[in-house]
Amino acid sequence: MVVGAGVAGLAAARVLHDRYDQVTVLDRDTLPDEAVPRRGVPQGSQPHILLASGLRELSMLFPGFEEELIAAGELPDPILGELLDRAEPLSEIVVAKFPSSRRRLFESLDTPPPGHVALGDAICSVNPIYGQGMTCATLSARALRVPDRRRHQPRLRPGAAAARPAVGAHAAGICVARAAAVLPP
Repeated sequence: MVVGAGVAGLAAARVLHDRYDQVTVLDRDTLPDEAVPRRGVPQGSQPHILLASGLRELSMLFPGFEEELIAAGELPDPILGELLDRAEPLSEIVVAKFPSSRRRLFESLDTPPPGHVALGDAICSVNPIYGQGMTCATLSARALRVPDRRRHQPRLRPGAAAARPAVGAHAAGICVARAAAVLPP
């Protein structure tokens, strides 16, 4: 079971789907059919940045993801600056307050909750102006995945995410994914 249908939750659910027959995603919001801000995602109305490593990771997890972004006009191209110069606002200005970046040290717990893993904003919340949140979330989900040499399929290794950071996350200076507990073998 995955709690939260944000980028971290959906990426984690995709990784877990390779290991388990059924993965359930719970979210407090009813998910809309179209791309609109939702109550449980206060940053949803602001522009977002996806770093290249996050785009690569999401494209591996969800084949066709990058092509859909390009088709929707979401990725930059040489004429973006010109278009922005001619653009008109679609709504009133929305102010987003972000008091500080936070990192929660679940790995410091004496007795972590068994069978639980914390990812994404549960581990750290970063200032959205730097564009690291979605990338951090996808790299956190990647930490759940390790190759199973016996079956040539991804499988979870007990404590894999707790033992090491998501690849690239530390070097990029963004949140390091840490498991809150050991996963079942």
